[in-house]
Amino acid sequence: MNLFNACLLSISGQRNNYVKMGKLKNCLKYVSIIVVLLIVSATGSWAQTATALETNNFKVTTPYGFVQLGPQNSSWSHFTTNMDKFYFNKSLYINGSLHSYTGNDLNLGTYGTTTLTISESDAFVGIGTANPSSLLHIQDNTTTGWFQNIKGQALNSDEIIGLKLSAGFSSEFGKWGGIATVVENNAYANNTGLALYANESERVRIASNGNVGIGTTSPSSKLEVDGTITSEEVKVEVVDAPDYVFALEYQLRSLQETEAYIKANSHLPEVPSAKEMEANGVELGEMNMLLLKKIEELTLHLIEQGRINAEQANAMAELNKEVQSLKSKDEK
Repeated sequence: MNLFNACLLSISGQRNNYVKMGKLKNCLKYVSIIVVLLIVSATGSWAQTATALETNNFKVTTPYGFVQLGPQNSSWSHFTTNMDKFYFNKSLYINGSLHSYTGNDLNLGTYGTTTLTISESDAFVGIGTANPSSLLHIQDNTTTGWFQNIKGQALNSDEIIGLKLSAGFSSEFGKWGGIATVVENNAYANNTGLALYANESERVRIASNGNVGIGTTSPSSKLEVDGTITSEEVKVEVVDAPDYVFALEYQLRSLQETEAYIKANSHLPEVPSAKEMEANGVELGEMNMLLLKKIEELTLHLIEQGRINAEQANAMAELNKEVQSLKSKDEK
């Protein structure tokens, strides 16, 4: 039996004990010749392909370059070429990990353009940049708009799609804040709010109608705060200041009328009662203007009272003069 037939028997499993280790290289030469014949029969040209069995590897050469397959040291199995890149015309599946070689970044791209980079030095991930400067660096120098769209399925009221940002030790996951979109009513209502979380709880809600709530998830005005507000200054836009009180035609309520109203209602005219304020709250701008109106009305009453007092003082002075005059006559 010649070596070629023995190789065929060995390949088919019928003569596994024939090929000795010293003859393995010659056997593989025959295998390489068979591969060449198959390639030539497929391409129809001897000039297109050549093969060679080199030490510890298998090499296929064409006029354009070569592909070499086989371990080149004791640690790695190598698949090399002298071309700039490999081309696969089918999907590539990997049963294991994908790594870059020492000293090189891992780049993924489309049609020759790198779109994602994982830096070798610090494992930073760059999308749209080959030089990421943080754990996740997203960059687009060509367009404006949304860089990222995170889509989930939230259908029922108060369900969220969000991002958690955890703090503390790497083994701790309870110390977190976050941001999330919130379904209002249901998904079919197309009402989506935004929630900000701190210390694992929702703290701020921006409702779908633009109302902002701090400490409340259902703000009923442009800004609703469930708690105390501390501020150096608050500016209130004024629509109708009550300077009309000083107009000549203004009908000032008399003190007697005000007294009667207070006795009947236990609060000033036009001012909400205590029960009304407790139930409905107080409109700051409206209440300030109402209090200013009452101050202006009180000022008019004080001016009137001052005029009356001055007239009475003059009258008393005249009476005193008459009294003194009468005393002088009696003494004479």
